[in-house]
Amino acid sequence: MLKRRVQRLLQSRPREYRLAQIDVPPAHRNWFARETVNHILRISIVSELLNAGILFVIATQFASIALSLALLSGGLVLICISIASRRRLAALGSTRHFRELAKLKLTAVIGGLYWGVAIGVLMATGGSTYAGVLTLMAACLMIIGCIKYISVPYVGVANFVSIACGSSFALAEIGTKVSVISMILLLSLAITLYSTIFYLFYTFATRRLRTRVLKETKDTVELLLKDFDEQGSDWLWEVDSDGLIVRPSHRFHEAAGRPDASLSRISLIDLFVSSPERDRLQHIIQKPEAFRGLVVELKTEGAPRWWSLSGRPNVNKFSETVGLRGVATDTTDAKQASAKIAYMAHYDGLTDLPNRALFNEKLSRALARRQPNQIVAVLYLDLDRFKSINDAMGHDMGDHVLKVTADRINANISNIDLAARFGGDEFAVLVTSATTREEVVRLALDIIESLSEPIMLDSQQINSGTSIGIAFADEENTNAEDLLKHADLALYDAKSRGGHIALTFHPKMYEAMLVKRAIEADLGAAILQNELELYYQPLICIKTNETVAYEALLRWNHKTRGQIQPSVFIPIAEETGLIVQIGEWVIRSALAEVAKWPEHLSVSVNLSPVQMRSPNIIPTIVNALASIGVSPDRLEIEITESVLMNNSESNLALLHRFKSLGIRISLDDFGTGYSSLNYLRSFPFDKIKIDRCFVEDIAERADCQAIIHAVLSLATSLNMTTTAEGIENEEQLALLRADGCDQAQGYFFSRPMPANTLPQKPLIETLEKRLRSVRSRAA
Repeated sequence: MLKRRVQRLLQSRPREYRLAQIDVPPAHRNWFARETVNHILRISIVSELLNAGILFVIATQFASIALSLALLSGGLVLICISIASRRRLAALGSTRHFRELAKLKLTAVIGGLYWGVAIGVLMATGGSTYAGVLTLMAACLMIIGCIKYISVPYVGVANFVSIACGSSFALAEIGTKVSVISMILLLSLAITLYSTIFYLFYTFATRRLRTRVLKETKDTVELLLKDFDEQGSDWLWEVDSDGLIVRPSHRFHEAAGRPDASLSRISLIDLFVSSPERDRLQHIIQKPEAFRGLVVELKTEGAPRWWSLSGRPNVNKFSETVGLRGVATDTTDAKQASAKIAYMAHYDGLTDLPNRALFNEKLSRALARRQPNQIVAVLYLDLDRFKSINDAMGHDMGDHVLKVTADRINANISNIDLAARFGGDEFAVLVTSATTREEVVRLALDIIESLSEPIMLDSQQINSGTSIGIAFADEENTNAEDLLKHADLALYDAKSRGGHIALTFHPKMYEAMLVKRAIEADLGAAILQNELELYYQPLICIKTNETVAYEALLRWNHKTRGQIQPSVFIPIAEETGLIVQIGEWVIRSALAEVAKWPEHLSVSVNLSPVQMRSPNIIPTIVNALASIGVSPDRLEIEITESVLMNNSESNLALLHRFKSLGIRISLDDFGTGYSSLNYLRSFPFDKIKIDRCFVEDIAERADCQAIIHAVLSLATSLNMTTTAEGIENEEQLALLRADGCDQAQGYFFSRPMPANTLPQKPLIETLEKRLRSVRSRAA
């Protein structure tokens, strides 16, 4: 029963709390009841003394009154009850305060009624003679009751109102002028005390609640600080005004690496390595001020460690600064991670060379400090055939090649110069040590020669090489971005000339780049504007002199530039990826044209490596064949060896799919690659096209005749058709016929022609007339 009453009391908000506008949290109600009891019992001493004094006055002055003995007995009982209540205070439990408080409230009400009745009786019996003394006694009892019961204001009101009412009735019965004035004063006092007791209760309650919250907060903070110092990764530190460590914790000792030695009265500064940060810490200690995140290096015998310190001045109760206190954190891991991030931001992780960002920074500084006539140059280079090496031999081999390349470049430059890797197989060298431009060119040639040497790894030999673009800073070229751009243009020009050379930037290269960009911009619209056209060059059967096929060759009739050679715009189309869209148009246009020809004629179309990588190449060809209604064996796909050099397995699989569709496959420019025979072994080509570089010298050079003879013999044994390109005279044709070549192609027969100008008569008649004319002139 008692527990339920306590719970209801904790959950409810007493009426006096509401009237005084205070809110005692339910968690604190039990504690507040104890504080209430303690206050009442502390004031009880004064109340008991006052009651004893009044009883003494009654015993001496009112002994003749019949009821004086009864009044004295009642007063003594109240005093004994109060004394007994104070003695029980030490033995109270956590829930018994409510029961004791209820007893005290009851005692207060009884006491108020008792004294109200007692004083009223004495006044009525003694008359006006004792009215003044009794009125003063009543006022004292009312004031003491108000003070005693401010923690239970309604009980206090009941106490002093009972006294005031009993006294006022008696004074009213006396009826004299003095008694009426006394009655008015007592009632005024009661009204004043009624207004005061709730204000005093608010002051009492809020002060104790505030003290309680502050104590709990202090205990919580001390507990957290203790746990922080003992359990956390950080620790507290404190120094006096001389900078000496005060009360170091166990965690502080461990962090300092001195678990067995006391740090007390040791200078905090002496723990750290000499540095600007240490000097700043010393200045802060001398002139205390708040600081945060000061990183200092700790003195250690092993690996270096860093602490991050934060603190503020320590002030005593007299507002005097007596030192500093704060928090320390071991930031070694963060410091090392930051250093690693900074390194990664400026250096290449594979080769340990500076990266593009650091190179640009160094180049900008060199250009800013450049003196008149001082040589500042940039060498820009990338590796030849690196992608083929990476794809064919794996990324581990590619990484090894890049590391060796970096080492060889560094071995050729001076300590003043700077080599960097820009990513992939791109490298750059900042040259500031040269005194003449010739030295820079010589350095570039030395690097080319060094990178041309074979690289060995696990008994595998890798042959690579490089081309280099050179750009010099001058009065008009002092911008880092422009200098790198010019070196890149020179590199592009060097590679377009076959590579393995070093070229210096010339303004014409920039002009060529602008032309290239203009062509690139116009190429995308060439199809839509019908500027692209297919020309056809016949392939002649050498035995019968009949046309057996045509090769489709792309031409571009630019609206302002006129005819643009395929050697100019085809590489641009491959670089930009437009070759895929253009190639699809070529396939559809060529098949649409061959559909108009006699059934024995076929057409050959060239596919670039970029087209072979397109996922749409098979659907494009299949859809074109089906929609136009051309037999697949009338289409011949020509590829170069460069197609098989990259992603050879994927491309071979694609060629097999072409073959399964009935499309014929021709290997163009045979003999110009370094692994042609390997390709013949990997895939059964339908045709081999002998490159024009062998045909044009067949009459003058025996080695060309030997090579062509070997190729023709090989093709015959493999059941492959052979076509010789670039035939320009009868002598070349005769030698090829004698060696058993199957087909011929070249200006001797016909130049490439638009479809609408192809001869209506069989080309055999035209060819026989030309042969008779040539023979007659020779005779």
